[in-house]
Amino acid sequence: MTTPPPSPKGSAADWLVDRASRGLIRTTLRMPYARRVPFMGKLANTVTSAADIAIKLDALVVPYFGMRRADGLSFDVDIQSPIKHTAPTQMMQDITDRLTDKVTENPDQWFCFHRRWKNAP
Repeated sequence: MTTPPPSPKGSAADWLVDRASRGLIRTTLRMPYARRVPFMGKLANTVTSAADIAIKLDALVVPYFGMRRADGLSFDVDIQSPIKHTAPTQMMQDITDRLTDKVTENPDQWFCFHRRWKNAP
């Protein structure tokens, strides 16, 4: 797989839009530019790339969560209703609110592999 082009030749979001529109990308994990939105009671670094791409392609953003079963080996997947298209930062706030709800309901299920609050005020 090729990597996103550096600016000014094209943005990483444009690269993702191109590949998503051709069916080559299903899930966006992260991009380097973040906005600060409330998460778990603190401002957290949150990228808007999923919302930007969804708006540009008129695509759905469907939050989903894997919940570990009691056996520790299997999972249930909670597929939620799509996020309504609004401003990108608001869409990411809506997604973050759903994540907050999931973490609050099942804190033992939360595994975060990046620092959401790095450099947050």
